[in-house]
Amino acid sequence: MRLDFHESAEDDLAEIWNYYNATRNEASANRVVEKIRATCDLFVRHPHIGRERFDVVPDVRSYSCGDYVIYYFANEQAAAITVVRILHGARDIIGIEIEEP
Repeated sequence: MRLDFHESAEDDLAEIWNYYNATRNEASANRVVEKIRATCDLFVRHPHIGRERFDVVPDVRSYSCGDYVIYYFANEQAAAITVVRILHGARDIIGIEIEEP
């Protein structure tokens, strides 16, 4: 399986990096983003590791990584994992746009 990041997920990662860089330092920002990306690599080997979130969008899964929740789709027919959003766990998911790839 291949791992893809939707444009929204890439934007989320940039926002996370900018936040940590501004409030802490560049090394902290790099560590947080690298940890999130490493967690996403797990989905390639274990596509169903995340919890099904039918309450959000059909077929989307979520998996926690530190303070963040990663939302992704596992498309086994296309042999692809698509990470669609990476949001702080304290955010209310209602009203947040999560698009199917």
